[in-house]
Amino acid sequence: MSFCRLVLAGKESLQYHQNGDLIQCVEKLHRLQKALSNVDKWELDTSVIWSVTSVLRGEISKWDEFHDQPLPTQICLNVAAAALCCIRNTFHKCSRTQVLVAETPELLKPIVDTLQWTFTSRAPKNDALAKDDCSSNSSSEDEGTPRHQSKVFIEAHLGLASACITCLGNLIANNKITRHLVWAHISGLMGNLLEYPDIEVAQMACMVLNNFLLETDIREQICSSETLPAMMGSLTRLYQYETRYACFSLFCLKRLLSDCNVLYKIWPTLGCQQKCLSMDVLTTMLENTDTNEGVVSDSTISVLVDKFKSGADKILTTHGGGLGSEEEAVNLVRLLTFICTVAATDSRRKKIQQDASLLITSVYLLRCISEIGKVGNNEFTPIQELSLVDDEVVKNHPIFGFKSDLIRLIASLVYQNKVNQNQVREINGILLILESTQLDARNPLIKENAVFAMKNLLEGNAENQKAISRLQLRGPA
Repeated sequence: MSFCRLVLAGKESLQYHQNGDLIQCVEKLHRLQKALSNVDKWELDTSVIWSVTSVLRGEISKWDEFHDQPLPTQICLNVAAAALCCIRNTFHKCSRTQVLVAETPELLKPIVDTLQWTFTSRAPKNDALAKDDCSSNSSSEDEGTPRHQSKVFIEAHLGLASACITCLGNLIANNKITRHLVWAHISGLMGNLLEYPDIEVAQMACMVLNNFLLETDIREQICSSETLPAMMGSLTRLYQYETRYACFSLFCLKRLLSDCNVLYKIWPTLGCQQKCLSMDVLTTMLENTDTNEGVVSDSTISVLVDKFKSGADKILTTHGGGLGSEEEAVNLVRLLTFICTVAATDSRRKKIQQDASLLITSVYLLRCISEIGKVGNNEFTPIQELSLVDDEVVKNHPIFGFKSDLIRLIASLVYQNKVNQNQVREINGILLILESTQLDARNPLIKENAVFAMKNLLEGNAENQKAISRLQLRGPA
């Protein structure tokens, strides 16, 4: 389609809308949308954008925000969605059209107003937005069903929400100028976008948020805002769903968790599953240092180390089956995994080795676990007869592998550190490590971790070597 034809198509769609012929308007906008995908946007006559935006402005201005007024029909929602898709297609790889819309109030306001209507005053408040509930082929309203609950309206609303997100995403993609211009208008809506009932649309909103988080000042504003806990809660919830857009919630989590104060602020507001997920993300960030999605700060590490030290002894109540002990155990296991990763990282190890109380806590905890395991048959009792093991029961227990990781942490804390090597000897921890060099189905690789810990305890330390040489075999342990 030539540029003249594009201009004419834009004017015709506006004329159809002004005449009330919404079906023809949608058809014309759909053809225009496809044509805009195949032209050089830098050469595009801007009257096309003005015409399509006028359609959107004229439509959204008719939608009353009061809940006691009738909702727009399906075709009305389709008009707005089609207009947004046309506008969206003018932004692709063209900063000229992006900046034009972002800095022109008459062009930007209809887009913001549509976002406001779609994600706040008229967003469906029920669970009917699940994909399975929107698959009806019927083109008419369900008889006797209010429009805000009908499958047809929900499907149209979903299409509009998707068009809103993609239009907004294209508007700010690869453009620092438009990110700042647009953020000033939609910052208060970001939480609503992340809370949209349809998971894929909400995860697409994470793509938009990730673009905003690329700007340092916007990221700092979000991290210092009162809405941060709710936003982090939404992101951790969305990341649990495996869709094609799930990666964007992960990207957002990485960028936010890289801020030194975020974890401290949000920790009390997170549930058990959200805390575990946050620690998993942080662990991944430590393991993949070549990515540019965020770096774990020293203060974040300090916060989590303190959480582990202050709650470490709660793991000992697990065998008693106390109320809430399982969730606390799960959190402690994740905390330990994270700290093990920190201690195993060359660039972080020396700093964490300076925390003497972490080493003492770890040895103390290992001693308590070993002593409890010797008393009767409980969750801390080593299982050496593999034929007697119910793999599912053992592996699904919240403290599976905890003792093995504890020894792995001690091994890293004493690595080439004579002060810590001596500390373990002075609190009688060497024999404790030696006792752990046996098979235990509850703790995979515990024997290997114990041997590694012994190597690190003895390396370059004559006093520890003498302590080992003085041991005498008196019988099987």
